[in-house]
Amino acid sequence: MGLTIVSEVPFETGWSPISHMQQLLADLTDSKIEDVSQSKSNRLKSLYYRYAPRPYSTDDRVALFITTSAMEARKFVPVAKALGGFSRTAIWIIDSFWTDAAVQERKLIDRHFDIVAYMQSYDDELYRKLFGDRALRLEWGSDALNLGTAGADREVDLLRMGRQPADWEDDDVTMQDCANRGIRFRGRPPLLSKVDDFPELMRAHYSRTKYVLANSNIAAPAPYTHPTKAYMTGRWTDALACGATVAGIPPEGDIALLDWPEALLRFRNLDRRDGLDQLQSALADWTPAVAARNHLGALRQLDWRWRFAKLLNALDVKSPRLDKEMQALRDRIQQVETLPYGNVGQT
Repeated sequence: MGLTIVSEVPFETGWSPISHMQQLLADLTDSKIEDVSQSKSNRLKSLYYRYAPRPYSTDDRVALFITTSAMEARKFVPVAKALGGFSRTAIWIIDSFWTDAAVQERKLIDRHFDIVAYMQSYDDELYRKLFGDRALRLEWGSDALNLGTAGADREVDLLRMGRQPADWEDDDVTMQDCANRGIRFRGRPPLLSKVDDFPELMRAHYSRTKYVLANSNIAAPAPYTHPTKAYMTGRWTDALACGATVAGIPPEGDIALLDWPEALLRFRNLDRRDGLDQLQSALADWTPAVAARNHLGALRQLDWRWRFAKLLNALDVKSPRLDKEMQALRDRIQQVETLPYGNVGQT
């Protein structure tokens, strides 16, 4: 029995960590991805899909529908029908912190999906209230096994990633301040030209730095981010997978998985000079054990394969390839635990 994956997440560079995740899952389950990100429906069709019955299959066919928002769940109704229906289905909502959308689409989601996956622990109560035992938390992750590293050779001290608050936005100013302190700074990497370049971002940037500058969406807001809920993204998980510590104002309500000391350098405030004071002090104490500990923590807690195993277990789907890679993940954990960098074992 295989898995059908249907995705509404755009295969664009802004979504590249999720695009990589989807392709990894497809590879490990011998599945193809049905891309419906460009499909559109008019108002009348949208209303029809909202109330349309669920198409079932008498065969043992299972589907995973991946979406940016619960509001887009109705896109999947005609797709499921066109594909002949399924005996079991799951929806994985990536930006699940937009809970108003889940409330609005509750009846449709409840009717069409057996498993409702969401990303943030602080929304546990709401999703369980809406969907009961169907609710399944699958947090952000990273391909730590394939793209991560514990390498000690890091020629960059601080790498700027993504949007920043005003005091950190100008890379030229930050670079000059860092140069005055002997800190090796690298500004925002070039935008990926295509989604397939994502592994190169991991290898050429995250893996070559000691600290990654990233601030939560509350500390560095944007029109497309949630105004009150702070959430973790790939900037945290991918940096840690590659051994780098994340420096800045973290999304405190969404980092329960980052429970080892080296994972975060919490800035006291958004003042650039004060942050660089903290960074300079941390760099003086940096050793290769920090990178090893971060990579180890990501392998143990952030690798996407843990999420995949949880999801496939809920759907009662077997994947020999995933089983094999889970063993490779455990072997890699044992290997990193024995690196000669002092005590990097689990605390």
